[in-house]
Amino acid sequence: MRIMLSFLCATAAFLLSANSIALSAERDRPVNKGALGTETSKPRSSEIAAISAPQPNPTELVYTPITPCRAFSNAATMTATQTKSYQIAGASDFSTQGGPAVGCGIPASAKAVAINLTANGPTGTGFLRAFASDTPRPATAVLNYRSGASITGAATVALGATGQLSIYASAATKVVGDVTGYYAPQIQVYMNYDGTAYAGTTRILATSKIATGSYKIDVDRNLQLCSVHVNIDGGYYYASAYPSGSSVYVSTWSLSGGTATPVDLYHNVSVHC
Repeated sequence: MRIMLSFLCATAAFLLSANSIALSAERDRPVNKGALGTETSKPRSSEIAAISAPQPNPTELVYTPITPCRAFSNAATMTATQTKSYQIAGASDFSTQGGPAVGCGIPASAKAVAINLTANGPTGTGFLRAFASDTPRPATAVLNYRSGASITGAATVALGATGQLSIYASAATKVVGDVTGYYAPQIQVYMNYDGTAYAGTTRILATSKIATGSYKIDVDRNLQLCSVHVNIDGGYYYASAYPSGSSVYVSTWSLSGGTATPVDLYHNVSVHC
């Protein structure tokens, strides 16, 4: 009996210790404080500064396929050893480079594209190199061609800071570029209870609090056919979100006695398209 009692006491002590550790760890996160049916207790600004919020990873890119778009098509032949730059991202007018007047619908936040490159009617034997416009020319080729034979190949090419890529032709040829998709950071933001963004990726353009427990998040693309996920970190609270145009609308509330009450809360929002 004494052995059993000692075992039970030791187990209880361990559980209490583990619970204390868990509670201590919980206090180190930007959670919503408060018990069931009570309003959240908002930390002071000094507490917020000491919090380690979950940081979206801007280098973790998401691929989005698009309807193939001819971003550029040379009317004039590129001469041997010539380098030309082309606008790929943003809503610029691509007509001067043989593309659509409204661009290809690739957001300015895109870091790379999947593209089919064509050496059209080459008059020499050579190769193409493709690279971000503000970086050194690489030593590797993305497409090899021979005189008189048009050829197409697929490549993934990084974009420069202004959304451009550059093409180097070692021998004379016309060049065509058809974009089939792009890589961009995730659409993700960790929201403060006051409507400001605590942490987020470059896809987030603006955030605001419309009313108590009501928020708006503007992003850099139309969200038609996209799904929105929102979660509350800590406390007994609830949230819902929906996309409209290029914005996400979020509602947060508490529930007590069957009555929903809007409450300002920390929340994490991500969009998947």
